[in-house]
Amino acid sequence: MTKYSLEVYQDTAKKWRWKAVSPNGKTLGSSGQGFASKQSAQRNAILNGFS
Repeated sequence: MTKYSLEVYQDTAKKWRWKAVSPNGKTLGSSGQGFASKQSAQRNAILNGFS
């Protein structure tokens, strides 16, 4: 069973962000800033314990 899903997306300012969402739809964690690349956002998620 998956504990959460990791979503990497572009915000309205075209910066990349991530958020971890539980199966019931609650946000477990998210980026506090936007990143220039999708890879940077994914790397930040991993550094924060989400992969």
